[in-house]
Amino acid sequence: MEPESLFTRELPTLQTPRLLLRDVELTDAEAIYAYSSNPVFYQCLGRKVPPSLEHVAANIERQLEKNSRMPRNWMIILNDENRLVGDCGFNDYRPDNSRAEINYAVDP
Repeated sequence: MEPESLFTRELPTLQTPRLLLRDVELTDAEAIYAYSSNPVFYQCLGRKVPPSLEHVAANIERQLEKNSRMPRNWMIILNDENRLVGDCGFNDYRPDNSRAEINYAVDP
């Protein structure tokens, strides 16, 4: 995958027997807000608690804009339950030297 494709097009869908990793969708806002606003979630992460469901939805909309330069994470879906349980992707992406940190967050 070319570095710029992480920012300018949909992420490829990846599937294992247990998990589906797919691009974010606007309908994911409620599930993302549910796990990301859980105080236990922040004990080990440096992320800020989103102030509202509307804030999460607006962030997703910005990510999905055609010319967005925002990196996106894969949504982690449990196949058996068809339930979004977290996200994973790249942090601190630096296309100039092809460097990135891998991140993940899973609903406790």
